[in-house]
Amino acid sequence: MVDYTGQMQAAYASWLARGRSELPIIFAILAGGGPFQLERLRERGGDIGVSPKIYFDTASYGMRALELVAEACGPTQLVHGSDAPVMDPGPTLGALSELDLLEAAARHNPERLFS
Repeated sequence: MVDYTGQMQAAYASWLARGRSELPIIFAILAGGGPFQLERLRERGGDIGVSPKIYFDTASYGMRALELVAEACGPTQLVHGSDAPVMDPGPTLGALSELDLLEAAARHNPERLFS
C-alpha cells in the first residue's frame, strides 16, 4: 500500500509558502496532516492564516485528526471524502458524526465550495 501522506504535506507546505490563491482548493487526506503544523509554523515566525478558500478532504481519518484540523482551520473547511471502495468510509463518518461535523462536512461545506 502506498502512503501519500508526505506528498500531501509537501504540497500543502508549498501552497502555504507560495501564497494563497483566490481559487478554492481541496487538499486530499487532510493535506497529510499539514494543518496540524500551523501552530508550530506560527511559533517559528510564519505568517500563516487560514484561507476560507481552502478545504480539507476527510478521507481515512479518525476522530483525533479530524478534531485537530477542525480546531486549527475551522469546521467550515472540512469536506467529507471517503476512500471507498478501497477503504470503509464508516469510521470517518462515525467520527464526523460524533464530533457533530457530519452535516457540515457532507452537506454545508461542499455546497459552499461548489456554489
